[in-house]
Amino acid sequence: MEQTLQRRSAGGPQRGALRAPKLAGQSSAAGGVTQPTLAHIGPDIPVRISSSQGLRNAAYLAQWLLAAQVLPVPRHSVAPGDLAAYCQSSLLRWMHQRTGELRCLTPCFDMQLLTYEEMPPMLNAPVNAVQRVLPAGVKLTWCMSDVAHWGIGCGLDYLEHTVPMLGTTILETLERKGLQVCPLFSPQVVMDEACGLYWLGEEDETMYLEEECGDDEAAKEAMRQNMVTRADIDAAFPAWTLALDKPCLSLRALASLRQHACPYVRKAGVLVLALRKLATTGQYMPEWEAPFIGYGAVLCWHDGDLAVRVSDDCAQMAWQGDSSDTVGEVVFPLAAPTALRRWMENMRPNLRAIGLIDRLLWHLTERE
Repeated sequence: MEQTLQRRSAGGPQRGALRAPKLAGQSSAAGGVTQPTLAHIGPDIPVRISSSQGLRNAAYLAQWLLAAQVLPVPRHSVAPGDLAAYCQSSLLRWMHQRTGELRCLTPCFDMQLLTYEEMPPMLNAPVNAVQRVLPAGVKLTWCMSDVAHWGIGCGLDYLEHTVPMLGTTILETLERKGLQVCPLFSPQVVMDEACGLYWLGEEDETMYLEEECGDDEAAKEAMRQNMVTRADIDAAFPAWTLALDKPCLSLRALASLRQHACPYVRKAGVLVLALRKLATTGQYMPEWEAPFIGYGAVLCWHDGDLAVRVSDDCAQMAWQGDSSDTVGEVVFPLAAPTALRRWMENMRPNLRAIGLIDRLLWHLTERE
């Protein structure tokens, strides 16, 4: 969680702070959006429509984003009903400016206003009864809006065969960097999830079959045919993809690939070198108390292989109870828009890494 929460200043808005754009139909009074009226039709029809909390919240977000210099001041009046979408599109535009065009991954952000009572305990500013129900902060979360299957086996097999340890280096980099910025359902995750889903946490299915079938070998074989076994996983992926400690090429060796005769190898080397050199951070990763299903992509060795079945089984189990798809989260006080600017600066390497992971995945799928 962002460790920049500060006490709210008792002196009100800071000098020079930017305010929300003037909205169509908005009054200058503290009440916010002007309430439209209707002709009196009957005793059950109100003469006055109550102001919309959604519009007020959008105005709070807009003022916060403006103060943090994230939201560009609109050239024209923004209708109240369009303000939330305007805030969201501005944040997404900022993200895409740093990731570049994305073909494989679909990151998205969500902004939620928090009251004082919903804020983290570290913000202990004294408030009165009215302030307790007013927005005091913003919770920003990000996840993947969609997940797709990408066949990377042909590309990695070719690179590993052409330059020994290059395929291993790329897969290790995708797994390690992805864990911080965009978790990927890799062959190693397939193995880990299979242990929990099918094997009672063991290295293979032996213990589970003994508990279920005892000494009945025929029953064991029948059950084995209807489950994912360790032999199935070993047959689906090369042994080097399942190693916990994968050997990697040095940065110097990767840099030397710029001179390689094969353009496919050269491009792969450039991408993985840039990704390995990025100083990404995992400080915004939440603690997943429920099963995590927010993987950015399922990495298949071949189209429709075992990774698809295991990932589908994980999702099915998670949907039956609690689950989490949040990749990152951070909380900011509305009174400290500079905290958002610091977070945006810290996120630059992570967003750059998402873009590189996306281009690396796309490059691997181009080898058929």
